[in-house]
Order: sequence, then C-alpha cells, then structure tokens
Amino acid sequence: MRLKGIENRRVVDAEVDRMLEAHVNDTLRELGFVNSGRVWRRFAESRVDVVDFYSSGDGWVAPRYGVLFPDLHPKDGPAERIGAKGVTAFRLDILVTDFGGHGSDWFLDRIAQRLRYEIDPPELALGALACAAGDQVSAAWWLDAAGEIAAGSGRQRWDDELDYWRKRLAELPPR
Repeated sequence: MRLKGIENRRVVDAEVDRMLEAHVNDTLRELGFVNSGRVWRRFAESRVDVVDFYSSGDGWVAPRYGVLFPDLHPKDGPAERIGAKGVTAFRLDILVTDFGGHGSDWFLDRIAQRLRYEIDPPELALGALACAAGDQVSAAWWLDAAGEIAAGSGRQRWDDELDYWRKRLAELPPR
C-alpha cells in the first residue's frame, strides 16, 4: 500500500514539474534566475534572490520568494554561513510564502504574471523601511540600489514607488 502512495506522489510531482515548465520557468529564466530542480536563484553582488515552489504531493503548489544577504553571515559571526549556491528557502534572510493553489494552467499563469510584474526587488522594501524609520543613510543606499534594478525594467509601478520613497527621504529632517 505504501509503495502505491509513493508512486502516486511521483506521478503528481512530475505533472507539477511539467506544468511549471510550461507556465512559469521561462519567466524565471527571462528574469535572470537559474534553477536546480524547483529552486531558482539569481545572483547579484550583494544578495541571492530565490524563488521556489513547494508542492504537497496532491498538486497543490505554493511559491516562496526570498533573499539571502551574504554580508549578514560573516565567517566570524554567529549566523550560519551559507554558500550562495546552496541557498534554499529555509535559509533565507527574508522569506515570503505566497498564496498557493492547485497547479492549474490559470493558477500557474497568474504566478508567472506576479513574478514578472508584481514582485518588487527587496532593495525597494528595505529602502522604504529605512526611510519610514528615519534612517537616511540606509534609505538612500537601498533606494539607489533599487533604482539600478528598476532602470529600464519598464515597470511603472516600481518607478512610482521609487519616486514616492525618494520624495519621503528628501522630506526627512537632517540628522
């Protein structure tokens, strides 16, 4: 009986992998990610972006997005040092689990759309948080980094967010 369950899981997992390939994987490749199985990584100078897809074995898929900042893991520090190529969702500094759903064409097309147009670079969120906290130096650094990523992306929402937070930064009282 147990073997039948294992075989069924393999069949379902293979179908999920096929559907991810048909609906999501090209988007991740276009965004500069490389994969190892269902874990996708994009390497940048100061971070590793990760997208992976959790599946429960019954066709349910939940995407997880996150970032590892290697500088937060110095060799002499208390945090575990992780090689960039070994980064998984459970070892990220920031991890967001998105809504899940059964691996239908519609659901996976929606996930691809979210990856392409709705997921902001983490630098934008960190810059906004630093600005909201009144940390001008960190806010400027993170917002500049986000601006470099957003430049030429054609994502008007990113440009609007950057403009808003840069204005807020300029309005902060000098320290």
